[in-house]
Amino acid sequence: MTAAAGYTDCIANFAAIQVLLVTTVSNRATVRLDKWLWAARFFKTRRLAKEAIEGGKVHSEGQRVKVAKEVSVGDCLSIRQGFDEKTVLVTG
Repeated sequence: MTAAAGYTDCIANFAAIQVLLVTTVSNRATVRLDKWLWAARFFKTRRLAKEAIEGGKVHSEGQRVKVAKEVSVGDCLSIRQGFDEKTVLVTG
């Protein structure tokens, strides 16, 4: 899947998104992806979130991301946990 296809798929299938997470990420606030995934309770610990990101289990707009990526409003994240894949649209 290309980056454009991943983001377009997230927006085009808005009604079919498995998880819609409303957060308090504002345009001014900066939150690291590993902290955000932990705070949003996708992972029990930040260490597990970090390992998932480094292992390629988390994508943003179809692209692999780094642990320190800043999460912002409008990001479309794909999170793979076991056999489940969750698509999350960050709103705020």
